[in-house]
Amino acid sequence: MADRQDQETALQRETRLTGDVSLLIAVQGALQAFMGKANQALARRVVGRFCQSKDALDFVDRVKDYLGNLNEGILNTLFLTIQKKVQSLEQSQNGTPQLSEILESDQSLLGGVIKPRKLLGVGEVAYKRRATNLGLERLAKAKRERQNTV
Repeated sequence: MADRQDQETALQRETRLTGDVSLLIAVQGALQAFMGKANQALARRVVGRFCQSKDALDFVDRVKDYLGNLNEGILNTLFLTIQKKVQSLEQSQNGTPQLSEILESDQSLLGGVIKPRKLLGVGEVAYKRRATNLGLERLAKAKRERQNTV
C-alpha cells in the first residue's frame, strides 16, 4: 500500500513538469531557436504533450497542433531535448540535496551580514571592504554620531 502512494501518477508528473521553470525556459529557448517565436504558454503546452506521449512518434502527432510548420526531424530533436532535460531534473531531485538546503545550513549571521564559512566545500570566502573615493563613509559616521548624541 505504501508503494502505491509513493508512485507518481501521470497527471501528477505532468503537473510537476509543466510547473518546473527551468524546464519551461529550456523548452521555450528550443522553440525560439526552431520557430523564431515562443512563449511560456506554448512551452507549457508542449511539455504537457510530452508527458502524455508514449514515444517520439506519438509526441510528433500530439504536438502537430501547436507546431505544425516544423518537420518531423526537428520535432524528434525537441522530444529528445525535453527527455534529456527531464531525466537530468529527476536525477538531481533524487540524488543531491537542494542548493538552498546547503546554503541555509552553512550560514552564520554576524552583525546582520551573512558571512558564509564554507560554500559547497570551497572553503573560506574572503570579502574585501571597498572604500569610496567620495568620503561617504566619513559623512555617514559623522551623521550617526550626531544622531546618537541627540
